[in-house]
Amino acid sequence: MSTLTSSSEHSISKAQVRENAELHSILKCMYCSRKEVSLVFLPCGHLVSCDECGKEQRMCRMCGSNIKGTVRTFRV
Repeated sequence: MSTLTSSSEHSISKAQVRENAELHSILKCMYCSRKEVSLVFLPCGHLVSCDECGKEQRMCRMCGSNIKGTVRTFRV
């Protein structure tokens, strides 16, 4: 019975590791893939760019809308 529990815990651990990796990739800049996202594009509201890359963008890569402004965001 302890083997079943151990195997089950191991499966959950692998799933958590996979989910964690996916979440980290979501938080990375869509343009450089190095820094964390920190700019919200306006008016679309997509959070897909770091501060450095976002300054250079004219169109949102997610939806193609023209970027009219940005809002700097911070994670706590």
